[in-house]
Amino acid sequence: MKFGVLIFTLFSFLSTFSNNFENADLIFIENKGQYPSEVLFAASVTEGTIFITKNAFVFNYCELPNEEDSEVFKKRTSQLVNCVATKIQFSTKDHLNGILKNNLAETKYNYIKGKSSSVRNVNGYREVILKEIEPGIDLKIYSQGLQLKYDFIVKPNARFADFKLKTEGFDLVEKENGHLKLTTCIGEWIEDIPLAYVQEGKEKNRVSAEVMVAGDEISYKIFGDFEGKELVVDPILIFSTYSGATADNWGSTATYDKHGNLYAGGITSHYAGGTFPSTIGSFQTVY
Repeated sequence: MKFGVLIFTLFSFLSTFSNNFENADLIFIENKGQYPSEVLFAASVTEGTIFITKNAFVFNYCELPNEEDSEVFKKRTSQLVNCVATKIQFSTKDHLNGILKNNLAETKYNYIKGKSSSVRNVNGYREVILKEIEPGIDLKIYSQGLQLKYDFIVKPNARFADFKLKTEGFDLVEKENGHLKLTTCIGEWIEDIPLAYVQEGKEKNRVSAEVMVAGDEISYKIFGDFEGKELVVDPILIFSTYSGATADNWGSTATYDKHGNLYAGGITSHYAGGTFPSTIGSFQTVY
């Protein structure tokens, strides 16, 4: 009997900003002490940060004031902003079988922590792979432009039918007209009806896939014959209402040296979704 590999692909379409000088990619910055120890990587997106741990995605978002209209910027005053921390758990394991870091970014990242400590020369990557998040299942995380993508790569004999994603921090998780809808206090995420196909050479033969919701758990049901073949399941996750200002980054200075290296300095507000949340759910903070 021949076996193949099942590849489960998710596209997360995000209105994002890049706080680096790379070519329109999300950069997954390695944690070298600038974040709590449970964080493996972090990537900046509009109004917040995506954190990657060994068993979950953690999203920290704030509804930031508009730079042109807000009193925060006109009078340099503070105001309360609504924020939400959500979590999508993809593993129940407490360890991984390895991490692959691919496509090293050219930029090095440096962090000042308080008045006396710093973290310097931190690497960022355009792709990371978490090995064996569950038996026989790897997780590949990357981007297409500024669109977050992640694939579940399912090896022969892995029990993908039992694989589930567990959500936390959302006000409502529901299936609506075949779509997955995740609601928070400051916006909705809509996952399109997943596309699934078997890859045979250059041919892509469609098979059916359906998102399933049971309480706070999400799974995907696959129909059709894909034994011994590569299967790609491709839902599209749209962060539909997270499209506000990216006012948590200010560039203050930039220069270059005789070797053509570019140096930039600025301020990043750690209140604007940039810190790893200690608790999951809705909260307010002063901005």
